[in-house]
Amino acid sequence: MIKYLCDRCSALIEQPRARFCLRIELFTAYDGLDLRAEGDLEKRDIRSEIDQLLKKMEKMDPQKLERDVYARYEFDLCKKCRDELFERLEARQVI
Repeated sequence: MIKYLCDRCSALIEQPRARFCLRIELFTAYDGLDLRAEGDLEKRDIRSEIDQLLKKMEKMDPQKLERDVYARYEFDLCKKCRDELFERLEARQVI
């Protein structure tokens, strides 16, 4: 028999009891690029700016760079915790 623990309250979830999976993805939103706010593009050396950015990134921790733009989490929840979370989501009181 497969057994799970609720990641929120640690309750034992044995089959045939319902187990709920919560998946969360956090990622950087892209709202478009307003080039007008960046000044005159004709006067900028875009290739040099990209090279400088790449050199800066080479010195950074790759895992931190990834976490800055994307993270994914998965949790197993019991029915009670699922219901509590659902109520908070519906009321927009999660954060």
